[in-house]
Amino acid sequence: FKNRDHVDKVTKVYNRFCKKLEKAGLTKKPFETATQFGKRVAEQLPDKKPVILKITTAYNNLHYGKHPNQLLLRSFEEKVKAFKL
Repeated sequence: FKNRDHVDKVTKVYNRFCKKLEKAGLTKKPFETATQFGKRVAEQLPDKKPVILKITTAYNNLHYGKHPNQLLLRSFEEKVKAFKL
């Protein structure tokens, strides 16, 4: 089973990504999944589409995957940290 600290860390990093998008007026709606939100935002920011979709996919894999992957987590954190609007 997954480590709770791992899930909490993944969620914390994803929330940082969402905050960056919020500052640009792109807020995740309560009913949207991460995938739905990522696709919507990617369409509104076509120049950022590849990285938005990579971040969203990494989040889903890390959050819902069966085995914590530290390498993917590190890459996910770096992508979110580097993401600028």
